[in-house]
Amino acid sequence: MGAYLQLTITDTVDPATDAEALNPLARVVRTAWCHLPTDWVVDGALPSGRRAALVDGLLGTGRHPRRGRSVVLRVQTTVLTPSQARARPWLDDIAGFYRCGPDGELREVVPAEL
Repeated sequence: MGAYLQLTITDTVDPATDAEALNPLARVVRTAWCHLPTDWVVDGALPSGRRAALVDGLLGTGRHPRRGRSVVLRVQTTVLTPSQARARPWLDDIAGFYRCGPDGELREVVPAEL
Protein backbone atom coordinates (compact mmCIF):
# COMPACT_ATOMS: atom_id res chain seq x y z
CA MET A 1 0.00 0.00 0.00
CA GLY A 2 2.53 2.63 1.08
CA ALA A 3 2.36 6.22 2.23
CA TYR A 4 2.25 9.44 0.25
CA LEU A 5 4.36 12.47 0.98
CA GLN A 6 4.58 16.02 -0.30
CA LEU A 7 8.15 17.26 0.13
CA THR A 8 9.04 20.92 -0.39
CA ILE A 9 12.71 21.90 -0.44
CA THR A 10 13.94 25.49 -0.49
CA ASP A 11 17.59 25.80 -1.45
CA THR A 12 20.14 28.17 -2.93
CA VAL A 13 23.60 28.02 -4.46
CA ASP A 14 26.60 28.16 -2.16
CA PRO A 15 28.50 31.26 -3.43
CA ALA A 16 31.78 29.69 -2.34
CA THR A 17 31.32 26.97 -4.96
CA ASP A 18 30.01 29.05 -7.85
CA ALA A 19 31.83 32.32 -8.47
CA GLU A 20 29.59 33.05 -11.47
CA ALA A 21 26.33 32.98 -9.49
CA LEU A 22 24.53 36.25 -10.15
CA ASN A 23 22.63 36.26 -6.91
CA PRO A 24 23.74 33.67 -4.36
CA LEU A 25 20.79 34.55 -2.12
CA ALA A 26 18.23 33.61 -4.78
CA ARG A 27 16.08 30.78 -3.52
CA VAL A 28 14.64 27.87 -5.46
CA VAL A 29 11.59 26.01 -4.18
CA ARG A 30 11.18 22.42 -5.36
CA THR A 31 8.19 20.22 -4.72
CA ALA A 32 8.27 16.45 -4.94
CA TRP A 33 5.47 13.97 -4.39
CA CYS A 34 6.68 10.61 -3.16
CA HIS A 35 5.15 7.19 -2.66
CA LEU A 36 7.02 5.65 0.28
CA PRO A 37 7.14 2.23 1.91
CA THR A 38 4.61 2.13 4.76
CA ASP A 39 7.28 1.56 7.41
CA TRP A 40 9.00 4.86 6.51
CA VAL A 41 6.21 6.77 8.27
CA VAL A 42 6.08 6.66 12.07
CA ASP A 43 3.08 8.09 13.94
CA GLY A 44 1.98 10.00 10.85
CA ALA A 45 5.34 11.69 10.31
CA LEU A 46 8.57 11.10 8.42
CA PRO A 47 11.53 10.56 10.78
CA SER A 48 14.44 12.99 10.27
CA GLY A 49 16.80 10.26 9.03
CA ARG A 50 14.36 9.25 6.31
CA ARG A 51 13.78 12.91 5.43
CA ALA A 52 17.54 13.46 5.05
CA ALA A 53 17.81 10.38 2.82
CA LEU A 54 15.05 11.70 0.54
CA VAL A 55 16.59 15.18 0.31
CA ASP A 56 20.00 13.67 -0.52
CA GLY A 57 18.41 11.42 -3.11
CA LEU A 58 16.58 14.30 -4.77
CA LEU A 59 19.29 16.96 -4.66
CA GLY A 60 22.38 14.77 -4.62
CA THR A 61 25.32 15.51 -2.39
CA GLY A 62 27.77 16.65 -5.06
CA ARG A 63 28.28 19.77 -7.08
CA HIS A 64 25.79 20.44 -9.84
CA PRO A 65 27.80 21.15 -13.03
CA ARG A 66 26.04 24.47 -13.68
CA ARG A 67 24.70 25.53 -10.28
CA GLY A 68 27.46 24.90 -7.77
CA ARG A 69 26.78 23.17 -4.48
CA SER A 70 23.23 23.41 -3.18
CA VAL A 71 22.60 24.76 0.31
CA VAL A 72 19.29 23.58 1.77
CA LEU A 73 17.51 26.39 3.58
CA ARG A 74 14.24 24.67 4.50
CA VAL A 75 12.54 21.30 4.17
CA GLN A 76 8.83 20.84 4.72
CA THR A 77 7.17 17.43 4.70
CA THR A 78 3.49 16.60 4.68
CA VAL A 79 2.42 12.98 5.04
CA LEU A 80 -0.99 12.59 3.46
CA THR A 81 -3.81 10.93 5.33
CA PRO A 82 -5.52 8.04 3.50
CA SER A 83 -8.44 10.29 2.52
CA GLN A 84 -6.06 12.97 1.18
CA ALA A 85 -4.17 10.34 -0.81
CA ARG A 86 -7.41 9.03 -2.36
CA ALA A 87 -8.00 12.54 -3.78
CA ARG A 88 -4.61 12.27 -5.60
CA PRO A 89 -3.70 15.99 -5.25
CA TRP A 90 -0.40 15.47 -7.12
CA LEU A 91 -2.28 15.08 -10.41
CA ASP A 92 -2.85 18.85 -10.52
CA ASP A 93 0.68 19.84 -9.53
CA ILE A 94 3.77 20.71 -11.51
CA ALA A 95 6.45 18.94 -9.52
CA GLY A 96 8.69 15.89 -9.41
CA PHE A 97 7.09 12.50 -8.82
CA TYR A 98 8.93 9.57 -7.25
CA ARG A 99 8.44 6.06 -5.97
CA CYS A 100 10.77 5.09 -3.18
CA GLY A 101 11.86 1.48 -2.78
CA PRO A 102 12.39 -0.21 0.59
CA ASP A 103 16.13 0.42 0.19
CA GLY A 104 15.57 4.17 -0.28
CA GLU A 105 16.25 4.20 -4.01
CA LEU A 106 14.13 6.82 -5.79
CA ARG A 107 12.64 6.19 -9.19
CA GLU A 108 11.09 9.11 -11.08
CA VAL A 109 7.61 8.35 -12.41
CA VAL A 110 4.75 10.13 -14.12
CA PRO A 111 2.03 11.41 -11.75
CA ALA A 112 -0.44 8.67 -12.63
CA GLU A 113 2.07 6.02 -11.43
CA LEU A 114 2.02 7.27 -7.85
